[in-house]
Amino acid sequence: MSTKEYVYVAVYDHEYGTDTHVFKTLEGAKAWCDEVANEYWDSAFCPEERPATDIGNEYFTRMEEGRCAYNESFFIRKCEVQNG
Repeated sequence: MSTKEYVYVAVYDHEYGTDTHVFKTLEGAKAWCDEVANEYWDSAFCPEERPATDIGNEYFTRMEEGRCAYNESFFIRKCEVQNG
C-alpha cells in the first residue's frame, strides 16, 4: 500500500502575467506569498500600514477588496502527485 504524496501549487496573478511555483510544503508556499507581498507592499499600500506578521494574507485580502489600483491575486492549491 503506497501513501499519497501531495504538493502545493501557488499561483500569483499580476498585471504582467502569472507566476506558478510548486512547493513540497504549505509553509513553503505561504512563505513565497509573504515574499511577494513584502516586495510590493510599499508600491501598493501605505508603508506605515505594513503588518508585522502574515503580510501575504493582508496584502492579497486588500487586493481582493479593491483597496488598490492593482489587480493581483494569489492562491494555493493542495494537489495529489499522480503516477505515470
